[in-house]
Amino acid sequence: MTCMALALASALVRAQDHADSRSSLVFGERPTQVRVVEGPILLHACIDLQWGGHTFSYLVEGEHGLFWSAKRVGGAGAPLVGQHPKPGSTLAPAVHEFVLPADVTRSNQPLVMRTPDGHLHVFVGYEERSGEREPGRVRYFRSERPEDVTAFVDRTECLPLDRYSDFHLRMNAGVSRDGTRLVLAILTTFVPEKHSNNVPLVFFGRRDGLDFRFEQPIVWGEVTPFFYPQVAVTEPGPVLVGAVDADPSRYAELVQLDWDGRVVFREKLPFPEVAAQSWAFELEPVDADDWTRLVLVRSITPAEGTQRVIEFWSYDATRHELARVRAFPNDVATQQGFSNAGQLLALPGRGPLFVNEPGSKTIGVWEGDLLGAGVTRLSPLPGTDPTRLGYADIRSVFLPGLLQGSVPCDGTRFMAIDTAPADLPEGATGPCALLAWRILVEKSPVEKSR
Repeated sequence: MTCMALALASALVRAQDHADSRSSLVFGERPTQVRVVEGPILLHACIDLQWGGHTFSYLVEGEHGLFWSAKRVGGAGAPLVGQHPKPGSTLAPAVHEFVLPADVTRSNQPLVMRTPDGHLHVFVGYEERSGEREPGRVRYFRSERPEDVTAFVDRTECLPLDRYSDFHLRMNAGVSRDGTRLVLAILTTFVPEKHSNNVPLVFFGRRDGLDFRFEQPIVWGEVTPFFYPQVAVTEPGPVLVGAVDADPSRYAELVQLDWDGRVVFREKLPFPEVAAQSWAFELEPVDADDWTRLVLVRSITPAEGTQRVIEFWSYDATRHELARVRAFPNDVATQQGFSNAGQLLALPGRGPLFVNEPGSKTIGVWEGDLLGAGVTRLSPLPGTDPTRLGYADIRSVFLPGLLQGSVPCDGTRFMAIDTAPADLPEGATGPCALLAWRILVEKSPVEKSR
């Protein structure tokens, strides 16, 4: 175990005794270690609302550029994957539009994975009209060249779809740290338009040349209404953290499988009976060199009242240990809604940052002892208010994830939001804009003193 992992393990153990501390979150005027160095960058001005940008893999950072995914406006909008160069890179901005069958009735934003050789692996889901049915389909594409979205090869033949071929669109995927394995988590629908017939599947893929070749899918659980998964491909086996949409409450569940598809650990995160929603919307390794130690973020929203909670949990995929590390109660009647969704930024040799949109007007940065018992500081990040550009608010904020193959943070990182025009009609899902910034993460006082 690395020194970083030992330090984090110690901090996680100590923090469990302080999970309900209310006095260790302070508010600042601006972050002490984070600032914008580029942006806003308009990646696209005419996309559909980025549903669940804080959960799905819509942003991946490579050696030479930022790679993003979206879809054009409309239920059946064309899936898009784009690229934006890093400073000093010869990569040119570009957008690739995937052509779908003419009878498509609904599509989703593509999932983008990156392997260490730079190739991009993209999964696109859509529903097509077939008589009175609209079955869900999935297709797999691989970039012709590393870190280049201008040309893709359709490699759907690598997915065995003879046994199951009708899918729910809310799928997700993860790639292993060495790029040799990829896991696609998805629901198959036996009876159209009957959510109670959604059965959870996993496709296990192994690298075969430039592509991933997948085994027959494995049913790992019982019928479920919905399962919005996040996927960590760890050495002991894949870890799935799912938001389960059940009556009367939505709740979060963590499941670990072995490489034969058997469940080796499964636990529902506890929540009050009065909660209307208890979802885990973020999963990320804390240490870029050790993916067996994961942190997930979960928020609890009550059925009534103004009390909410945002929580940080740890999971050890080797020991099968799940524990709550930290909890921050939030009364939205008297405070900004800092319990909103967000994402973690793992930093080499130190604890992570957390980024979310506390007030829907600017990005918030959480610094300090996020996974320990010390002080955590939440501050707005200057320069990230979309209302100054004529937009309404922040819909979702998202960062490139390690679990999707992003390179570790080297001191700078891209982040993005989707935002709508201030005059967007009620109920419309676009046209929305995809805006990005590049931030600089400075060394902590402890690191500077070394």
